[in-house]
Amino acid sequence: MKKKQKKKLLTQFRPSLDTIREKLFSSMEEKIQTDYGRLFKLGVEKKDKLFLVIHPEKESGEERILIPIDNNFTAILKQIQAGKPAIFDSFRDKLLLEVVSIWGQHRTPLQLVSSTKKEGAVESSEEKKTPASKSASTEKVEKTEPVEAKQEELSTLTLDELKEAISTYPKFFVETTSDSVTIHEQAATGPKLLATISMTELDSFSVEKALDRKYKVKLTLIPLIEAFSKTPLEER
Repeated sequence: MKKKQKKKLLTQFRPSLDTIREKLFSSMEEKIQTDYGRLFKLGVEKKDKLFLVIHPEKESGEERILIPIDNNFTAILKQIQAGKPAIFDSFRDKLLLEVVSIWGQHRTPLQLVSSTKKEGAVESSEEKKTPASKSASTEKVEKTEPVEAKQEELSTLTLDELKEAISTYPKFFVETTSDSVTIHEQAATGPKLLATISMTELDSFSVEKALDRKYKVKLTLIPLIEAFSKTPLEER
């Protein structure tokens, strides 16, 4: 009886999906402000909650963007609600990359500010020595830093890390052999192959049309596949 009562109480005190979603968006807003210097406000469409809405600052003069929310989003929120908080950070980071990517496709791409500030501090200390080169150096950092930072973030990925990341996608699973790693989706008609990564050749993988058609999923999944394929074989 006590165990049943305890389980019932734990269920009653679990945070609601709305609470988890608000926490997720709040955490993303903080990272966007820290990493990109923008004060975005994230939310969902009030009527049917079928879209994630990106609200930029009013003074920016930019229009908001709506991103469709699929079952994958809700399923992961339910996993967190069910007692798997460990996936919160990884899901937030993946969703953040997707938001930044989609924003950059329709509006002015976001620029990472952390490294630019560091570069600015170095230039300031050397200003007396090379004042004429400051403008050119700053411009170069602003253009290249986001790409370099993104590549460094996903520079290596072990097999265990790949499996853990894939597990956050509902119905997705990984199979391994001595020659390859394959990613599948458990469909109603049976397992559907999405991608194959070589375990004998570096930077060798293929993506099936079944994954290519999943626009929102491939934005976060393909970078993981690329990172794993570029990881040295002995480090996987």
